[in-house]
Amino acid sequence: MMKIQSAELLEYGIFKNNQPSTEQEVDENSPSGYFLWTDELVLELQTNRILIREGMRVGIKYILHGRKPGKMVSYTCRIQHPEMISPLNQQPYTEILDHRHEPLGEELFDFFEFDDEDIPVARGEWIFQILEKERVLLEQRFELR
Repeated sequence: MMKIQSAELLEYGIFKNNQPSTEQEVDENSPSGYFLWTDELVLELQTNRILIREGMRVGIKYILHGRKPGKMVSYTCRIQHPEMISPLNQQPYTEILDHRHEPLGEELFDFFEFDDEDIPVARGEWIFQILEKERVLLEQRFELR
């Protein structure tokens, strides 16, 4: 039985971080070699056509809806992107999968932050999706140049 009834896209585009730092951990399954997370991003520009620059965060802000707000649910954030090579393991990647456990009814983020070495290979279509099992709850496409 699906616990998430729907996902609502609140904002998309270029975000900035109001916190002094974003937490980071090494992740060999990421094309960047690390995983970032933050509790608070602020929309800088809502757009789906983006000229990439170093330090830019591109992503989505959304809410998961269900019968019991506050109930913890499991889902997956998927980002499909042009091929990138991880600096940690030299493996090619075309998607990022992040399995999450978050509460219904709260504002959530999924984003990618670009380093200078990501920029030459990151141009093209990027697709952010929110999935419950195989069901696509939300999809936002970006054209990065």
